[in-house]
Amino acid sequence: MWQHLAWAAHLAIGVQGLHPKWLDHKVGSPSTGRIYTSAEEAYEYIDDALHHMLSIVEQIEYWLSPEVQESAFGTPGNSGDITAIEHMANRLVGAYEGCMDWAIDLRSARPPASLLKLFHLAADYANNPVHQFRTFVDLAVSEFDKFSEIDWNSQEGIIKVSLPLTISGDAEVARQFAVERSRLRASLRRS
Repeated sequence: MWQHLAWAAHLAIGVQGLHPKWLDHKVGSPSTGRIYTSAEEAYEYIDDALHHMLSIVEQIEYWLSPEVQESAFGTPGNSGDITAIEHMANRLVGAYEGCMDWAIDLRSARPPASLLKLFHLAADYANNPVHQFRTFVDLAVSEFDKFSEIDWNSQEGIIKVSLPLTISGDAEVARQFAVERSRLRASLRRS
């Protein structure tokens, strides 16, 4: 039990520590970004950036895999490793931050004007993973907080908690991105 409480606490503290960045992400705040001098260069960057976002999501899936969880929490009836629990939570929070940084980077880029909309639509791909991770952490805290209400002297067996986290995209953002990307590809071919 303590393992999961510690994990949820580390996740909650990590997410809370990133609250200012989340507020910036939520309003679409840009920073100082890279200047792209050609449409081709900027267009190639979008492809690379989308691959990077996939690797961030894969990190979340890795750190939530049963093997990693068992190595941190321990097998049922065995104590976990607090250092591994904290490390796992920190890596998950790092991936959450990576999603926001990724979006800020795209919103901050200065591509040719014809690609600006594509960059902003690409940045919107991070919105669902960020929201889904925050919801997951809130659920983890809520579920594990229930442990404090249990009369452990009257409980028998193992308590199971299910914390599903599915990172998914926004179909409307994907549709808008595909339309804009197709329009730009046709435009680049004509040039």
